[in-house]
Amino acid sequence: MTRFSWSRLVMVVVLAASGSVRIQATPATVAECPAGFGSETMVRLLPSQINDGYCDCPTTGQDEPKTQACSGQDAWPGQPYEPDSTKSHRDPLVFVCPNQSNLSIPPSRVDDGICDCCDGADERPGTCEDNCESLRQAERQVRQVWQDAYTAGSSRRAMELTTFANVRAETLHNLRLAESDVYFLEQEQSQTQQELEEAKIKAWKSRQHVHSLALANLLTAEPGAPFRGMLSVLTKSELIWFITHACQLAGEILDTTESVDGGKTCVPLRLAGLDASLLWQSKTYDLERILDANQGDTDESDQAQNEQWSLLVELLEYNMANEPKIWNQSTLQQMQKTRRRLMEEDADYDSMDYHDDYLGADDDYDYAGDDLDYDYAETETTDDLPAPDDAPTDGKREELMSLIRSQPFSHGRVTFFDESSSLLEKIKAITDAEEQDDKEVDEEVSDSVPPSLDPMALPMVRSQLEQRQRRVQRGFSYAVSAQALLEGLERYAYASEEDEVLDLYSLAMGVINHGQLSTTHVWQILLGIIPELVVENAMQTCVSALASSCPPRSVYRSIGEASVPIPAPLLLEAGEAFCTMHATPNEMEDVCVDSSIGTTDIPSSVPDGLLGYFETKPRDDSDAFSHLFMNLSLNGGTETWKKIEALQERLRKTQEDKKDTEARMGNMEDSIGGKDGPGTTLGVDGELFALKDQCFNVEAGKYIYEICIFGSAAQKEKTGGSTSLGEWIGVDIEAETGRRVWKWGNGAKCWNGPQRSVTAFVTCGSETKVLSAGEPDTCRYEVEVESHIACDESYRMRYGLE
Repeated sequence: MTRFSWSRLVMVVVLAASGSVRIQATPATVAECPAGFGSETMVRLLPSQINDGYCDCPTTGQDEPKTQACSGQDAWPGQPYEPDSTKSHRDPLVFVCPNQSNLSIPPSRVDDGICDCCDGADERPGTCEDNCESLRQAERQVRQVWQDAYTAGSSRRAMELTTFANVRAETLHNLRLAESDVYFLEQEQSQTQQELEEAKIKAWKSRQHVHSLALANLLTAEPGAPFRGMLSVLTKSELIWFITHACQLAGEILDTTESVDGGKTCVPLRLAGLDASLLWQSKTYDLERILDANQGDTDESDQAQNEQWSLLVELLEYNMANEPKIWNQSTLQQMQKTRRRLMEEDADYDSMDYHDDYLGADDDYDYAGDDLDYDYAETETTDDLPAPDDAPTDGKREELMSLIRSQPFSHGRVTFFDESSSLLEKIKAITDAEEQDDKEVDEEVSDSVPPSLDPMALPMVRSQLEQRQRRVQRGFSYAVSAQALLEGLERYAYASEEDEVLDLYSLAMGVINHGQLSTTHVWQILLGIIPELVVENAMQTCVSALASSCPPRSVYRSIGEASVPIPAPLLLEAGEAFCTMHATPNEMEDVCVDSSIGTTDIPSSVPDGLLGYFETKPRDDSDAFSHLFMNLSLNGGTETWKKIEALQERLRKTQEDKKDTEARMGNMEDSIGGKDGPGTTLGVDGELFALKDQCFNVEAGKYIYEICIFGSAAQKEKTGGSTSLGEWIGVDIEAETGRRVWKWGNGAKCWNGPQRSVTAFVTCGSETKVLSAGEPDTCRYEVEVESHIACDESYRMRYGLE
């Protein structure tokens, strides 16, 4: 009975490499092999001699591939000895079917009763039927399908590759233009940065010049000068107290929403230090002078001076554009870093959002002991003003607070705090009585609240009194801070006392400027520090010191040969205006609250000047100091800073254009797979360019499987819902078959298993479509895809297509 193997018949085997021994069938023999001395004789082999246990071909052993007849030592008879290192490779013996040149079989399958060749040439005559023609016809039909798909697919592929080549050429041209744009933008950026640095240095020097002129106005003793001798008439001790009380008023003016520390450090004094090229070290408050004139003229000193200029300019620039104000390099760097980070995270960022991010990490903002402020906590409740006997345990802080409270300038504020606390206690008693009345309906208690007193006004009165108390507390915090910083000034090794006094002049003016103090404020400070102007009886009674100082009067001191009035003419005018507005008859005389005061005497409002305290408000534009410090404001507005702002805007625009251009270049490069070629990103020759961002799907069971080129893969239920099978990873080419393999990975994790992934095996087709989908392993999916992009030259040659 003849056996015929169709699987062997259609099996395609790649022909052996050159040098293979090929057995070509003949009517009488199946092979020839060299034999005899020198292998000069050819022996013809019959089918019966194959694997018959006798070695007919001793030099090759090809007639006994499945027996041991020709095996043995490394050199059997007729076979020369070859060491392992030089032994040549011998290709196996194969039998080629005469009508199927691409079908080769080993000799062991010759005459084995199974028909491998379509015409039965591998078996004895008459054993097999000749099916070659029907097989050829089936093969021709299959090959025609392959040919048609290849013809259509390769044509489409070629057209798309041409399109991609054109797009790539145009994109590369645009990239070269963009590179040129970036080069010129970099040049413009560099030039603008240089101009900006020069403009900033010029602005700082100009500011220093204006600062010197303004200070001269406060020092000159020339007759007719509006601020004649305002600062120069003061002794060193008076200057220190002037600065301290100026800080005290600045603290009362302060809006705590614009302060990182809630009002504990005299920021105006810190900023005044920058104007005078002075810095106080954190914690120690030791003074450091920037731009020291004694550095010398060496290159090293020039470099150091430039660095110091840059620091001052950066601090000035930052403070002109931002709140809160800062005064040291480490904080500047931290703030800039934090601002950049927050701006990257949120384009709508608010400059006040970043404080909490750095307060804990920056020593310069560790206000637990900064500037020796007393233990102040701004709360909604009213706390007693710290006194020497109940101040924090820090002896130095307690000492400074006691000293400041004892000054004539502070007397009215201490009195206000005590008297307002008494009022608040009475308001609390009334409020408690009302609450008790609501609970117990006690007629006696109810009668204690007179009908004439508006109970709705009490919360407003209490709130305003507490607010003013907080301002007074903040002022004392600023004053303690100023004293601590000025002690650092005392420790500095000045060449002479004159140099120290010059710095005190500059600091005094700076606090007036940055603290937004008015001429009225300065007049009030002088009333508290000039012994000749201090009202002694006001220190011993409940009479307002301001009431006793109205109408304002002048005293005189000598500066050289000149006799200079105190206060200066403009300050005296401010005092007269204040007295005219506030010192009406019987006003401000007795500000103490009688301990036996009745509930009918509780005010229903809190007018300015109640209990002798007038709210401290920032100066307005009409004040003489506003004109004097017009070009020293941190709000910009001068022509120099307008130029700087224009340069900054130009630099920002240039940097933005450069960034946008570079981003556009990156997108262009990505779109063509890179400047140096598509590589593996877009597949062979950029074949995936046409399929970019396209999705394909197929139904398989109850699911729809979808794959997106450069996108995601998903398993979708027909009834709704979807599971991620991963994101695009890339494309590989199988080395042996040349088949394209698309991959998606890092999909949804399987329960107790791996993350889902998809592998797509792509073969040539007239169009791109998914043929099938399956899950051969848990959460590992495979899909079969036909696509025209696989119809390339290697595919044609591999399958012998036209």
